[in-house]
Amino acid sequence: PLPVDIEVRVLAGVHSGKVGKITQARAGGGRYVVGVSADDGIVVAELARHEIEVVAPGKKDQIIIVHGDLMNSTGTLIGVDGTDGIVKMDTTNDIKIVELRSCAKLVRA
Repeated sequence: PLPVDIEVRVLAGVHSGKVGKITQARAGGGRYVVGVSADDGIVVAELARHEIEVVAPGKKDQIIIVHGDLMNSTGTLIGVDGTDGIVKMDTTNDIKIVELRSCAKLVRA
């Protein structure tokens, strides 16, 4: 399952193409409550996993690792080298090389 507070892009339905933030993961891990940016503010939608994709983080973004050995670890993306991200980890201040596809942009606000 994907963690909450990450940025996702909606792939299907009324909100297709829009960006939002996962606010809740439903039991079972297959569905997510997403706050989607709309013309008149934030619209809440419940979407299946196949209806959303994780937004790739950019340099200096706060990230969370969504799979692999470091899953659920957070840090700051300080650089990109091809398909790898260079991440300064929050808990240890260590620098780690992580596949970018394993990283999601964290949106805490």
